[in-house]
Amino acid sequence: MLKIIITIFIGLIGWSIERLIVWINRRVQESKYIENMTKAKEIVKSVVEKLYQTVVEKEKEAGVFTRVRQRQILQIAMEHSKRHMDKSLQRFLNKEYKDIRIWLQTQIEATIYNLKHKVA
Repeated sequence: MLKIIITIFIGLIGWSIERLIVWINRRVQESKYIENMTKAKEIVKSVVEKLYQTVVEKEKEAGVFTRVRQRQILQIAMEHSKRHMDKSLQRFLNKEYKDIRIWLQTQIEATIYNLKHKVA
């Protein structure tokens, strides 16, 4: 009887440790995900703010900001953002979103919207 109780107890301890390891690994992965996303969004925001302040506002004031120029600046923002990301961050975005360019374009447009509407 005692051997059965000990066997069950050891089995429960093993199972509990396995579940704890799975839980910890999940939390670590979530933490890395959040860290990478925060870093990527900060890079995009920094690039967009700089281009908006140094190029877009001046061209709008001068009346030379066109749809064609808007697309060109979007491409510049995408290139600059990607250039500021290390290879591991780029791999992360490609893995999570299948195409870093689509993610970058979406984030750039969202950042521009937030700038225009003064969202923090």
